[in-house]
Amino acid sequence: MPERGRTVPTPRESTANPRRGVTTFGELAHEHRERDEDAKAREQAPAAGGRGARGDESYRRGASIDTNTNAADSGSFGWAVLGFFVPLAGIILYFVWKTERPSNARRCRNGAIAGIAANIIFGLVIRAVTYAAVQSLNDQITSSQSASSGSSGGTTGNDTSASGGSSASGSTASDDGSYGDPDDWRLSLDGFGPVRLGMTAAEAEATGGFKYMDACDVGALYWTGDGGKADDLNVVAWLNEQGYVWSISTDGTSTADGVTSSTTLSDLKSIYGSRLIKDSRPDHDTYVVNGSGSYLLFTINDDTGTVGHPNHIAQLIEGNVTADTVPNAFSCKTAYRD
Repeated sequence: MPERGRTVPTPRESTANPRRGVTTFGELAHEHRERDEDAKAREQAPAAGGRGARGDESYRRGASIDTNTNAADSGSFGWAVLGFFVPLAGIILYFVWKTERPSNARRCRNGAIAGIAANIIFGLVIRAVTYAAVQSLNDQITSSQSASSGSSGGTTGNDTSASGGSSASGSTASDDGSYGDPDDWRLSLDGFGPVRLGMTAAEAEATGGFKYMDACDVGALYWTGDGGKADDLNVVAWLNEQGYVWSISTDGTSTADGVTSSTTLSDLKSIYGSRLIKDSRPDHDTYVVNGSGSYLLFTINDDTGTVGHPNHIAQLIEGNVTADTVPNAFSCKTAYRD
């Protein structure tokens, strides 16, 4: 007998089986179990994170995307190196990546800052080194010019100034621009007092003590000693055809280096050392000392063995010579090698 409150389906109420036409109780129970299992599966899906087959696929895809993003934003030191050597590129990449790839962006920024700082420091060092080198070069030039004006190109064999740079020479101007007492003027590689090779006759006369005289068709200037004693000092400034002083000769007591009519050849070598050049011709006892654009010429007297010549103890001539070009003949206008 059926239980109260429960309706038992009759074969007529059951779902028809297309093959058998009647649903049995076993088939109905199997269908209910399948429905229960499907319901349980749907209930368990949210507990597992709401991922079904589609959710699992989305999770895997998201994980792949996150992994690729982390690999691209590794913060490699290479980005810092790039920013160091190319600061502009580092700055640009920092602003492009500071949101999407912050680690890489920071590396680029730090490298760019370090590169800019290094460039500034390196530039300052280069400027300091360059300034020091220029100052050193200027000091050397100044020292060389001072030595040239004070000694006309070097020291002598006994450490005596080759140009007679002492106060007695009168060839180097003092601090106030004067050349001292004309009585102390002596011939040197610098000139005779303020008189220099290349001056015009008027310029030479304006220095004081020189007077023009008719000689050699082109004229010459002789030392009168005005303002000083000239009794024992015979100096002539010779002019060329253009009216310029090309040579100065003296037959006085001494030159600025202390060469006198009693100076021997050994004394001459002692004064000038290796700078003394002998005429290459064996039959000529003529010696020269080169300066800067001029040279002093000495002749050894065969009779006395000392410095002396009918015309001069020493003669200052424009230009420089070698042992093979030392002149031994002179006209009023030039010197030449016969």
